[in-house]
Amino acid sequence: MRLLNTSTLLFEEFLGTDIPAYGILSHTWGEEEVSFKDMTTEPSCKSKKGYAKISMACQLAKADDLQYAWIDTCCIDKTSSAELSEAINSMYQWYERAEKCYAYLVDLESSPAWRENLARCRWFTRGWTLQELIAPADVYFFDQNWNMLFRKSEGIDVLSSITGIDKGVLGGSRLLMSISVAQRMSWASRRVTTRVEDEAYCLLGIFDVNMPMLYGEGRKAFLRLQEEIVRISPDLSIFAWKASSPQPIDYEGPIACSIFASAAVNFAESGSFASANTHSTNDFIISNQGIKLNTRLETLVDPKQEGRRYVLPVCKIDDGTLLGVRLRKCGASQLVREDPWALVEHSLLFQPMQSRMMYLLIRLPPAQSPKYLVRDIVLYTRSRILQIILPPEIRVMDVWPWSRWDLTDQVFFVSDNLAVDYAAARIGGVFNVATSNGRVDFRLDFMLYSLRWANTGSEQPLYTIVPWKPSDIILKSFNDNLEQFDLLSSMVEYELGAYKIPMSSSTSYEIADSDYSIRVCCSSHLVNDPTKCAVPFWKLELSWTAETTAG
Repeated sequence: MRLLNTSTLLFEEFLGTDIPAYGILSHTWGEEEVSFKDMTTEPSCKSKKGYAKISMACQLAKADDLQYAWIDTCCIDKTSSAELSEAINSMYQWYERAEKCYAYLVDLESSPAWRENLARCRWFTRGWTLQELIAPADVYFFDQNWNMLFRKSEGIDVLSSITGIDKGVLGGSRLLMSISVAQRMSWASRRVTTRVEDEAYCLLGIFDVNMPMLYGEGRKAFLRLQEEIVRISPDLSIFAWKASSPQPIDYEGPIACSIFASAAVNFAESGSFASANTHSTNDFIISNQGIKLNTRLETLVDPKQEGRRYVLPVCKIDDGTLLGVRLRKCGASQLVREDPWALVEHSLLFQPMQSRMMYLLIRLPPAQSPKYLVRDIVLYTRSRILQIILPPEIRVMDVWPWSRWDLTDQVFFVSDNLAVDYAAARIGGVFNVATSNGRVDFRLDFMLYSLRWANTGSEQPLYTIVPWKPSDIILKSFNDNLEQFDLLSSMVEYELGAYKIPMSSSTSYEIADSDYSIRVCCSSHLVNDPTKCAVPFWKLELSWTAETTAG
């Protein structure tokens, strides 16, 4: 660490943990700042405007019996990319370890009205000064004439009001890492940096992560920051962001977006969001397919849109209400966020699912439309589909393989490999049947298996309906294999025979204490619907009838 001697104003370097006590300056950059090169090679640097800040910071530190001071403008050799990267990754710790921190508000005039003008200071709008306020145990604030105004410890209420930062964090009674990712992001949402990459780099200490500096990468820096946060934190609130809705919205359908925000400003409304990892969540893994995680989604019936939607709960608000993001299946186990302008409030319409392994897309797959409509991305990833049409009394309870099931369209799909065209669904519901003893409710569950539905020629797909019970070990074992192994449909057909699962297009259930039964039947139809798939596809339609068994 390179420090300025407060008596000689010469640099001294210290390595490892052998670093003396020092004062540190927090300020906003302006005209004629003095660089490391200026201080070491240009005697005329004392005439620059920025030199006065260096001189005053050293005087303040010396008055506080500190032999050294650190000022970012001159203590970093910015011509060395390695040194700059080390400094940026160490910045939070350097401010945290400082004996005294002096915040210089260059645009705050010396006036009895300084309290009214404080919130308008540029210092509160810059990205780098966020960590410079949080990291030190205390901060001493000075106006443009270097009059000491107040200390952070004395102004926690007003500082929290201006910045949105939690009072406990400012006062040191609450650990920074106990605050949700979304809340911490919100503190930076109204701050700006001169270079777009610094919007991410200035937050490394706030999230206790490190990453190399790649000036020139632009917005990718903020994407990399979120990837690093995910590597160390299971907090789903990192996904609790909203983009500003364009006005007016040229609505052609739901829009797809990355699961990550494009900028800190997307967290502007996340200041009250708390972590809500209410479901078991295993490790996050960053892969070339997206964020791999194992978690429990919920399903939502959206009256404004056709079909059901997957929802991932990501945070909760003050009253305990959960908020989530809508997801859409767009590839094998791949889900893309839809509607970047909204979070979904939890309601009784939500239905929890069992935990699943999935990939949340960071980068979107190709789409025909530059608007990234969800339907375009979904169609791009489907080569063939099988649609399941059910009467209103029953619904799909579970599916195998879940990786290739789209809840919204109620379809199984394949992408490149058409030979894996197999599907299994557990279907159940309650039928209200008129019998000679009056109307009765009858619950039934059954399995629907189908094979060879990627063939859209004259040969119809194979399918069978089999009664299902939770105690049926054979069917459970068979279904587990369908989920665990990416089998060819020919192998599944062989396994159906090996497990002695009969092939039948219908099944009957006798209603207890009556002379009636319910028959469930399945039929197949080749249809053409370009909103579901670019080519014709098979549709399996289930129906039921109540029959008398009286002879």
